[in-house]
Amino acid sequence: MLKKLTVFCVIFVLLFSVVGLAACNNGDELAEYKTQAIESLEAYADQSNYSEENWTIVLGLMDGGKVAIDEAADKDGVDNAVSTTKTTINSIPTKEEVGMEVEVKGKILQDYYNLLNSDDITLQDVYIRRFYGVYNDSFAVIMAIYGIDPPPAVDEIMVSGLEFTFNTGYHIKIWNDGDFYSLQDAFDESFITLEDLETICELHNVAGL
Repeated sequence: MLKKLTVFCVIFVLLFSVVGLAACNNGDELAEYKTQAIESLEAYADQSNYSEENWTIVLGLMDGGKVAIDEAADKDGVDNAVSTTKTTINSIPTKEEVGMEVEVKGKILQDYYNLLNSDDITLQDVYIRRFYGVYNDSFAVIMAIYGIDPPPAVDEIMVSGLEFTFNTGYHIKIWNDGDFYSLQDAFDESFITLEDLETICELHNVAGL
């Protein structure tokens, strides 16, 4: 009886050691996988391709991606974090893309000036405070007027389950073919998709108010 018990204990210890070693190896493997994923993310975008403002946004997206990678429970989670972050970074205009949009930028400024319809404001007074990318020929922007600072009050709105917080009067607008739309109206008109909304929301959260 003592011999059988001894054999059983030896088997149990061996099994426990094998399982523990496998778990340890899996943990080391996942940690290495995360390290490689972070290195891949850091090398994905080149600072020289972006304006100073847009590079700041890219860095914020990278930091968020690194946090998501660190918190991932498995390789699939790591891959998803990397893919999502890279997709969002792709929506940030490079210097070349911004240059291509100079003509469109002029149209947006002119349309916003016309929309204000004020004798106290000139075309040179209006500017694009934030630019969150182009989505199927629709431009996501926050418009503003030089010399007028955003008020301290904030508005919180929900669009398709996504929460947006803005300074009052400084909401994101979607410009499409000469007209400005709220996020909700642009979504209802199918100018932007739910995936577009998610990207815009993430970019806005990184940029802040």
